[in-house]
Amino acid sequence: VAGAALPPQARVLDIACGTGIVARTVAARLHGQGQITGLDLNPAMLRVARRRSEAAGLEIDWVQGDAQALPFPDAVFDLVFCQQAIQFFPDRALAVAEMHRVLAPGGEVAVACWRGLARNPFFAHLAQVVQQQVGSDALALPFALDDPLELAGLLQQAGLQDVSVEPIAFTAAYGDPERFVEMQMTASAAGIRSLQGMDPAELATVIEAIRAGMAEPVRDATVDGQLQVPVQGMLARGIRR
Repeated sequence: VAGAALPPQARVLDIACGTGIVARTVAARLHGQGQITGLDLNPAMLRVARRRSEAAGLEIDWVQGDAQALPFPDAVFDLVFCQQAIQFFPDRALAVAEMHRVLAPGGEVAVACWRGLARNPFFAHLAQVVQQQVGSDALALPFALDDPLELAGLLQQAGLQDVSVEPIAFTAAYGDPERFVEMQMTASAAGIRSLQGMDPAELATVIEAIRAGMAEPVRDATVDGQLQVPVQGMLARGIRR
């Protein structure tokens, strides 16, 4: 958001918005001006997003919908954001083509995602432990895009111009290292078929096994009571001419 031009009356779309952090950040910077829309496939995410925006006094339209078939007319947004979602779309090219379609001439798309597990060793270890314990690669999926040329190609193929890809590198801080694995696995359980239908005791046993497998990486990354994890990603931008 910081790198995007935000004219006062900007029409902004946050695709696969989750709980709406990007949309809320934009709304706060526009100080009640503009038109901001957050879209997500998951109604539970949107309920949280709506609750948080209302609590903050931010006016945002929340829409349930598919990124691969956006429920909007052509050329109605000045900015389209997509944070940490493109790697999950079954048809990434179609999703980016939809971003281009709803973008007005002169508008900008900004897409952020993580790079591969080789560049994110802490999460590589977590993904490996989860694979060993439950036979699922779900924890690797967020890191499925690694090549900047591949990401740039998706934007160029959709017809976007002046495409750029820049690296993102920072340290993610988690305030409760002891509960990190539990929170990660609870959040990911819906996407891991082998965990679905487990009773609470079974799930607790699996989580404890994963916690044991992650004990050393968590200990090594804990500084002054915080889990501090270096992460690498990339941010792609493109303009509709």
